[in-house]
Amino acid sequence: MRRVRVEHYDAVRALLHNCLCTGQTAQNHAGHPDFRAHVYGLIAWIGETSPTGRGKPLATAFRVDLTS
Repeated sequence: MRRVRVEHYDAVRALLHNCLCTGQTAQNHAGHPDFRAHVYGLIAWIGETSPTGRGKPLATAFRVDLTS
């Protein structure tokens, strides 16, 4: 299985960082109806090839309010 490219990993980390700074609504540019599921899906995708690489994004996601 191929590893997730560093650009994609960095994009997920940046998305989560921006969610902390500006809120999840401002970061949902594509209008995903269930943004929380989308974010956790991206983290799971990273975790498929790198369980340790999943750690930081997952920890950040726990700090983000993805309920609204």
